[in-house]
Amino acid sequence: MKPFLSILAILTLTAVPLRAQTTPTPIPTPIPSPIPDTSTDPVAIQLTALRDAFAKKLADTGTVCPIAPPKLLLQNVNTWAHYDAEANTLTTPLWQQLTRQDQSAFYRLAGANPTLEDAHREFEIGIHHWVFIHEMSHWAQACLHQDEDRMPYDYEYGANRIAIAFWRETDNKLLEHVVQHYEDVIKYQTSPVPLDQEVEEYFNNNFDKISPTPANAWFQSEMITELYEKRPKPTFKESLQLPLYPGP
Repeated sequence: MKPFLSILAILTLTAVPLRAQTTPTPIPTPIPSPIPDTSTDPVAIQLTALRDAFAKKLADTGTVCPIAPPKLLLQNVNTWAHYDAEANTLTTPLWQQLTRQDQSAFYRLAGANPTLEDAHREFEIGIHHWVFIHEMSHWAQACLHQDEDRMPYDYEYGANRIAIAFWRETDNKLLEHVVQHYEDVIKYQTSPVPLDQEVEEYFNNNFDKISPTPANAWFQSEMITELYEKRPKPTFKESLQLPLYPGP
């Protein structure tokens, strides 16, 4: 199954309207950089710590995972983040590895007259926190054998539930920040689903066509905003035990 969350978050971010940006901010040209050493790069060290924190939280629920935490690869990919279950790797780029066009999405997301620091901050929140943990949630699904013979919508819905529960217990302010962007997508982007079809069925039947397009953002936003509002709120442990979709 092709990774979806990586595309979801990025396309969602780029789909968010320009809230108050009146004057375009010049975007510095990215400086090409080699693939960094994950043992010494400061961002890689932070991502490794976040990966290990997620793995510990999973273990603390009593889950015994037969798969080691994924190896981190810091390089740009067209999906911006991707957990490969076969190779057990999680690939994500550094800010300086992005193209100028890629970086522009985060300048737009940062609001009016953003600085480089503002855009970079949105990148770190959106990609190296939310998307990263979503991809780690796919690793958790692999640990629990929830990735076997699953429909795409179920697989993504379950991973989003795990990621939401993780951030509720770890950094609720970050979760609220991210959910606001997804709510904007629902507010401003038209549903790509034909009127005579159900959301889940349409997504499953057209997954390969949808995944590389901005329509992906709408589907992920639909899942995340629905899960965020569900009551009672499942704990992280409960999020691992619930059926992928539907759930309470």
